[in-house]
Amino acid sequence: GFMAVRLLVERAVSAWVVRCTFACQEPFPILRDRLSKEWEPAGQLSRDERTWRLFQVAQLVGLGAAELDRLSAVELSTLVDFLNKYGDQEIRRLLHLAFERTFHNGVLAALASHRSEPVPIPNAQVVFCLDEREESMRRHLEEVSPEVETVGYAGFYGVAMYYKGLDDAHARPLSPVGIRPKHEVTEMPLGDVQTHVFWRRLLHQRLALSRESITGGGTTLVRGTVFTALAGSVMAIPLVFRVLFPRLTARAHRRARSLLRPHPTTELSVDRVSRRISSIGELSGFSIEEMAAIVARVLQEMGIAHRLAPLVVVLGHGSTSLNNPHESAHDCGACGGGRGGPNARAFAYMANNPGVRTLVAAAGTPIPPSTWFIGGEHNTCDDSIELFDLAVAPEWACEQLEVLKPALERARARNAHERCRHFESFPDWLSESLALAHVEGRSNDLAQPRPEYGHATNALCVIGRRTLTRGLFLD
Repeated sequence: GFMAVRLLVERAVSAWVVRCTFACQEPFPILRDRLSKEWEPAGQLSRDERTWRLFQVAQLVGLGAAELDRLSAVELSTLVDFLNKYGDQEIRRLLHLAFERTFHNGVLAALASHRSEPVPIPNAQVVFCLDEREESMRRHLEEVSPEVETVGYAGFYGVAMYYKGLDDAHARPLSPVGIRPKHEVTEMPLGDVQTHVFWRRLLHQRLALSRESITGGGTTLVRGTVFTALAGSVMAIPLVFRVLFPRLTARAHRRARSLLRPHPTTELSVDRVSRRISSIGELSGFSIEEMAAIVARVLQEMGIAHRLAPLVVVLGHGSTSLNNPHESAHDCGACGGGRGGPNARAFAYMANNPGVRTLVAAAGTPIPPSTWFIGGEHNTCDDSIELFDLAVAPEWACEQLEVLKPALERARARNAHERCRHFESFPDWLSESLALAHVEGRSNDLAQPRPEYGHATNALCVIGRRTLTRGLFLD
């Protein structure tokens, strides 16, 4: 985004210079062709320019002054003539190709020589989106807990749906952009808490209207002046705390919100109880046959259909930040730019459904009764992990989860520490726990328009089985 703005500004400035210098209104391609014919080629490089170019090349290839002194006059003249033969653009192109070749050779050599350790029968399987930001999390989880197997899959997990959360005003599609969902799933409160939910939604609407009124009124002359005079000093107090102590302020804000608007226990309306058409004109929920088809296909494509662990944790992902203009671009691409937690939660519900398991077993993909699925969501900005529907999980599955939780906690701390290597604001020598606190603070820091680097550090895509890269660090 910033590069696009810079290019637009450079183009506007260039057009202005052309108009002022050449009194020309021609498009850039035509102007470039005309000027290339009219302008005389540059003259010979000066002695200092040739020396500077030779010095740069010597630095790049590792030649010192002693090595250059040992070159004969013919060799030195040949080298200088070769450099003068090519322009700066051609030299940069060749150097870039050399850089890419070096990078590719290093990666291919690492893949060819890597021998991953045999994976034992997993005690748990954790499924992540194939988003490249999850690679480091998977690697750290496998390192701290070798008995855990990680799996990659498109983060909507085959559940293309319109989703409406408890506090959402409208349903939004959670599926790849090329797929139009035909089903709607709604987050519903569990139990008889309709009165509580009514007041919660009413408070949510009133707060939203208040924020909109303050934001809109603050831009007008009269209301903006009055609001600044009356509330400016009061609003400055939380602003100062948010700037100086972003992590602690965010924690206090969450605690206050949980007291004012406690979130009830919820469930997803995944089951289709009738042929009722939803408010957006789609089918409400999935039939048993549709759910079974999704579960069987996804498990087969994951490659774990016939070797399921007792506990399978399915994690979607999203990103939460306070002042990032590109926040939506850091959510799940397989969910159309939305958060993948609801999809993972819906898939886990489908895979635990007894009716679905019966149909899946009849199709040749039995799910053992000793296997339980848990949906969750990984926040790629602050590395937090939220797990859903633990209240309905059997006791033995909760015991398995308690064994897995320490590994997840350590893996996310190590993942945060690895990510912090790219942040100038974080010294390399600080501990993993401080790194985790740092990324939690960055996601709530007004001074961080890029609290996570998202896809900016991705240079390679490996397509194949996990054994190719398990235990291999390529960064």
